[in-house]
Formats: sequence, structure tokens, C-alpha cells
Amino acid sequence: MPLYSYSRISCFNNCPLQFRFRYIDRKKPDFKNSIEAFLGSTVHNTLELLHTEKQIGKILTIDYLLDNYTTTWKDSWSDDIRIVKTENKPEFYFLRGIKFVEDYYNKYQPFNQGDDIGIEEKVFINLNGKYNMIGYIDRLTKLDGNIYEIHDYKTGAYLPAQDTLDADHQLAIYMLAVLNKFPDAKNVELVWHYLAFDKELRSNRTITQLDNLKLEIINKINLIESAKDYPPKESALCRWCAYQSHCPLRGPQKQLNLYSS
Repeated sequence: MPLYSYSRISCFNNCPLQFRFRYIDRKKPDFKNSIEAFLGSTVHNTLELLHTEKQIGKILTIDYLLDNYTTTWKDSWSDDIRIVKTENKPEFYFLRGIKFVEDYYNKYQPFNQGDDIGIEEKVFINLNGKYNMIGYIDRLTKLDGNIYEIHDYKTGAYLPAQDTLDADHQLAIYMLAVLNKFPDAKNVELVWHYLAFDKELRSNRTITQLDNLKLEIINKINLIESAKDYPPKESALCRWCAYQSHCPLRGPQKQLNLYSS
């Protein structure tokens, strides 16, 4: 039985055919990385460095962080990174990342908001003795009073409404793992850092909501495990799909169908 993750389940929800290409057929993707994913990973690595050093009592300067961000970007850059929004050049995204790091640093320095007890913390969730999930928490922080915070960094250009966050599955799934690992937790806060907007958004869950979430995830995995057909689902996300060349709605097969009609 495969080890599930939030991204694996989301892939099936977004497009069953993409799920098949990626996880079952293991098809070679058209490209390895998008500029949005590259920006996200570079910013995440920079903030990971900041908080990892904080754990040992060292607060890095903003100049050091930006130098590290720049070096990481240059060393990791590849010309085959896909830029879907061709009106934007690589420098546009590079400078966005600079601003993300600067805004975050200025907002939270001197970084005394609790003790960071996990950076890129790997967590496992046993759903029902049959299905298991894995995840990575960007940052897990403990505050006075046995309050835990699950932090997640977002670099996208979309700011969700509060009701969307209150229904979010990813951090709620991680909350299950935190409550299991830290039985002393009196409260667990879900915290999103939407860096493009310099905003911190929060949500929480009741035990009843978490129990219902487990049932919902189990039912979704049951659906995935029993799937026989994997139809394509066209959406705005298709522009960023790395399997378009294989897709009957986007690839060469679509052109053949058009010519034959």
C-alpha cells in the first residue's frame, strides 16, 4: 500500500489523469520545474536557514540571508525551468523572492515568537491502521502554555479567504500528527505566511473536525485505490502541468483530433 501525502491526494482531485501519469505510469514529465516552484523552494530554503540558525541561538542578518538567497538562486538555476507567464522574465521572480525574504525578516525580527522545535519536520499520520500519510511541516513552534503552531510559507499570488483556510486539509492533517506526537498540546494553531501579501493568516480545528477529516481522507484514498478510470480534468492548472505532451486535451493527440474533425 503506498504512503500517501497531501500533494498525492490533491493531484488526484485536480486531475485523475495527471495522477496516473505521475504515480502509476511514472511518465517522464515535460519539464522538471516551473519558475513558481523554483521561487518557492529557494525562498523556503532561505527561511529554513534563518530558523535553523535561530535554534542554536544565532540570528542571521538580512544581508547574509539575501546573499544566501542570491547564491542559491544562481547555483540552482537552469535554463529549462518553465516560465508559463512569458511576459515575466526570471529577474521578475528573483526580485519577488528578495522582497518576500525582506518583508518576512522585517515583520518578525528579533524572532522571539516562541521556540522552533522543528524545521522541515517530517511527520507521519496513521489514519486507520491501513492507510498512512507523510508530510513536512515548514516550521513547528512551541509557545508558553503548551501551545503549538504549525507554520507554512506560501509564495503564490493568491490570497485565500478565511473560510477557505478554515476548510484547508493540509495543515489540519499535520495537526493530527502534532497532537499524536505531543500529547501535552493544549492548543494547536495553523499559521500561513502569504509572503506576496506580507500577511499572516490563522485557523484552528476542533477534535470533531479532525475526526471528520480523517474519515474524509480515508474515503478519498479508498476512491483512489479502487479507481479503474483516470479521466483528464481541464482547469486553469493545466498551463502548469508537466504532462501536457501526454494529455489528450492538451498534447499532440488533441491536434490530431482537431485535424480529423
